[in-house]
Amino acid sequence: MKKTAVIYGMGAIGKAVALALNEADMNLVLLDRDLNEAKHVLAALPDHTHAVAFSCDPLDITSIETVIEKAENLFGSIDALFNGDLHIQRKKAKEVTDTSFTTSFQSNVLAYFHLARTCAAVMARSGGGRIVNLSSVHSEVADGFHLEYAAASAAINAMTRELAVSYWKDNIQVNGVMTAFVDGQFPDALDMDQRQKPEQISLLGRRITPEDIARTVRFLMTSHTKIINGSVLRADAGYLTTQYRVGDTPFTKITG
Repeated sequence: MKKTAVIYGMGAIGKAVALALNEADMNLVLLDRDLNEAKHVLAALPDHTHAVAFSCDPLDITSIETVIEKAENLFGSIDALFNGDLHIQRKKAKEVTDTSFTTSFQSNVLAYFHLARTCAAVMARSGGGRIVNLSSVHSEVADGFHLEYAAASAAINAMTRELAVSYWKDNIQVNGVMTAFVDGQFPDALDMDQRQKPEQISLLGRRITPEDIARTVRFLMTSHTKIINGSVLRADAGYLTTQYRVGDTPFTKITG
């Protein structure tokens, strides 16, 4: 029987993940706050006969339970979840308000938790599954402009570990994918990282593509390995590894 994956967030990364899992012959449940965004990705799938698109408010438990129940009834099970709808905020710490800080945690951390908890309950009944949470390297570095986003990313990483321990007896593996400098992930107005020289932020000599992240997510969702659990993979093309080198000598581009 085909496995079914829920994908939350139809941005550039969510779309790439949908295409990768469609190629892996999985049923897809495409979720976004904006139904038009979900439908747009649905229409882009080479095979959309085994996919559905729903609007979903991840902060509304009733909304989540309704769409997940529909998906389970339609496909028979929920086997995987990709939480990939990160919301970035750029401001100095002194500009952060109680409201903006709370909103960031709700949009990023609480939304992920609601979807993970709801899908995990279905996975447990079906014999297990995989959950992958998207986060950012801002959880480990600071530039003075991403307090809310960095704190939310760090919380997502901590939540990933806790969920893995909570659900391992249900045969549910929970992992994270931590990204940096992904083309098209955020609107250009918020993407200061475009100014970075690719050879100085990546061992690939280029920015990361949504397809790079999608292949990583696909591996975590379809691999038969049982030993990757509670891990946050640094899918950053070596960015964090190389931040402490001396000088500005560009990396040698890796080809192939």
